[in-house]
Amino acid sequence: MRKVISLNGEWKLAPCAKARTRPRSGWIPARVPGDVHADLSRAGQLPEDLFYRKNMMEVKWVGKKNWWYETEFSLDTKSKNHLELVFEGVDLFARVYLNGEEIGFANNAHREFRFDVTSKARKGKNRLSVEFLSTIRELEKLHRKYPDHQAIFTEGRSLLRKAQCQFGWDWSPEALSLGLWKDVYLEERVGLCIEDVFVETQVNGDCCFLVTLSDRAFDQTLVLEIGDLDGHRVEVATQGRKNFIGVTIPDPELWWPHGWGKPHQYSYSIALKEGRRSLDKRKGRFGIRSVELEERVLEKDQIGLTLRVNGHPIFCKGANWVPTHIFPGLAEDETYVRLVQHAQDANFNMLRVWGGGIYEKERFYEECDRLGIMVWQDFANACADVPDDVQSMLENIIEEGEYQVKRLRHHPSIVLWCGGNESSSAFHFNSTYPGKRLFHYYYRGLVNDLVAQSAYFPTSPFSKSDLGSAQTSGESHWSSWPNKKDSVIEWGNFRDRFKDVRTVFNGEVAEQGPSPMESQLKFLKHSDIWPPNEVVDYHVMNHPHPDMIHVHPRYVIDQLMIAEQLIGPCDSAESFIARASMGHAEVLREDLEFYRMKKFDNSGALVWMYNEPWPGSNWALIDFYGQIKPALYAVRRAFAPLAVSIKRVEKDFTVHLLNDTLQPASGTLTLICMDIHGKEYWRKSAKETALANTSATPMTLKAGNVRSASAFLRAEWRVGDETFTTHYFPKPWKEYPFSTATVDVEIVDRNRRTESGYATRLRVSSPTYARFVRLRVKNSDGVRDRWSDNYFDLIPDESRMITLTTPKRINGVDASTLL
Repeated sequence: MRKVISLNGEWKLAPCAKARTRPRSGWIPARVPGDVHADLSRAGQLPEDLFYRKNMMEVKWVGKKNWWYETEFSLDTKSKNHLELVFEGVDLFARVYLNGEEIGFANNAHREFRFDVTSKARKGKNRLSVEFLSTIRELEKLHRKYPDHQAIFTEGRSLLRKAQCQFGWDWSPEALSLGLWKDVYLEERVGLCIEDVFVETQVNGDCCFLVTLSDRAFDQTLVLEIGDLDGHRVEVATQGRKNFIGVTIPDPELWWPHGWGKPHQYSYSIALKEGRRSLDKRKGRFGIRSVELEERVLEKDQIGLTLRVNGHPIFCKGANWVPTHIFPGLAEDETYVRLVQHAQDANFNMLRVWGGGIYEKERFYEECDRLGIMVWQDFANACADVPDDVQSMLENIIEEGEYQVKRLRHHPSIVLWCGGNESSSAFHFNSTYPGKRLFHYYYRGLVNDLVAQSAYFPTSPFSKSDLGSAQTSGESHWSSWPNKKDSVIEWGNFRDRFKDVRTVFNGEVAEQGPSPMESQLKFLKHSDIWPPNEVVDYHVMNHPHPDMIHVHPRYVIDQLMIAEQLIGPCDSAESFIARASMGHAEVLREDLEFYRMKKFDNSGALVWMYNEPWPGSNWALIDFYGQIKPALYAVRRAFAPLAVSIKRVEKDFTVHLLNDTLQPASGTLTLICMDIHGKEYWRKSAKETALANTSATPMTLKAGNVRSASAFLRAEWRVGDETFTTHYFPKPWKEYPFSTATVDVEIVDRNRRTESGYATRLRVSSPTYARFVRLRVKNSDGVRDRWSDNYFDLIPDESRMITLTTPKRINGVDASTLL
């Protein structure tokens, strides 16, 4: 049996002037889990709002000092049993002391550290101290010793096992988290215990429960009970330290990704018994599903890559996930719940936990399990040479990998493991580089040995050639966002870039747009936004890589170029934010629909990026404060299970029917040529079908059929009672005479109680063309409001039914347009 005494809560903190010397003064209150920066901010030694304007530049001195954490705890008796002191997250270099005696050292923020204190803990009061060494000084020492490991943005950072984005990225400031960022506790082991349980499953219902005990045992019994199965009880005798229980679940309910079925999970309990006496018990949940990677020849020089779940090919739709807070010890469960729910609402079936951040907290994976969101889990490496040629560092990395795989492997949502992000071979022909053994052999061995039913990528991107980002095999990073090959950024012809795309799986589709005004005014002055000054530059940032700085010297100017080249001129903060947001949405929608129309020649499209760890106002679909950008609703429509799309990749217009369901979808497809005033030039209709889990191209139209300078194409696909629509404007939107429209909102059904809050149905209409209709709840911060659609266009006299779900009753809804 295990007993746990939590040591979370109030600690104290002080700077340390001399190594291994406890400070005599300067103590302030501290919270565990937490971060030194937050404690200093509460104590008035750092700004109250660290993210306001350039306040984060004032924190750099923190990482140059040593710090000392301390708390006291009491034991009623001196334990005669095995007692361990457990730190689930120590960031980063720390000496641990108990009652003044040094008992251990931590050097990895990504794994747990355990220290045997059986003979060291006293009856009565005990003093626990943790001395943190300066992260910056330790980095400098290691880099001097091992100078040859390439890393973009910050030299030497890959020598440290912590969130790499904290060294500064093109969306993250230099902000080195510091402290005890996860739980701290004492764990007492009384006799024989269950140490670990993992369930290997097959889709036919065969399950193998692997049970590891704390010691070898031969005279005990393991008793398994599975929830949802009345009277299903299995007993086996122990066979040593490693044991197993085999059971077959009749007619098993499978765990399915969102959009494919219910993500069912079974509950279980396993009791370790000696006669009638219970020694220990474990409870948990598991899902039954199969995962495999399928490769097939598309052309003589192109090999497809598709993820199959439960035997079915899945088009992976989603985004890249980064830490929810730059100081991960401050991340809140509510944020995980809200963000994963918004991902499901947006028709995601996958989130990639990007390798430059952290292995996420348990709540994230629990929510993905519950909602059917597949997880692509990177090991914690990004954009650098990983030092697998330094034996001591390699051992640390392997211990981290083994710990994290064992910690996370019971989550059915994790379908794919990846060695890390953008290694040295990603964008250069580099067949030999530090980290290759780790990515291709060690990590693969860990996953294959410890995880049943999971896929593995060596890196992201990767291919069958020396160039990781080669488009014709493996997984690529590509979007219409300009790269270093573009000498001049021209957004008016961004669609032309699709002609050269041959990706077979795209893990990063990157486009950028600003946060809403209400968010920006939380971290900027209005005068910072327009005209853009160095303060907004600090948040929106740029690309610091030498090969990219000439292309993207200021991301805020890139956003302005998107706005003005595609949507229209900007002369204020309001017009800039609105039009750059519209450009962000329109370009990203075009990107994603392009990949879906190639299904399964291309089998995945993940947006860069989903969320952000501080108020950056650039790549994210949901900003740091929880506000949803217009682009997320465009993504939601592009990822809908049934959708219609219009493209012009070559000379002709093509209409595509997108079906991600397991049933064929048939209905009337109507293509209309019209202008924004409602005048129709022609229409054509036909009965069309998209087979299950396919993309179809039923209509092709010569470009000459759209002759009017103000005309655009509208497609309507009516399937049963639903009609799916899309608009295609052949020219940049700024060349059409849009004007401000009046939007009418009729509340059809208000505040109907549901399991997830209160539901309200609205009928939204406009007598004229309404561009990017924005709906908002009156007197709401908008963070927890869930709309079935928002930021959409209406043609003249069109009406649309919208469902709103809110945590509280609402009084009314405001409607306006971004243009």
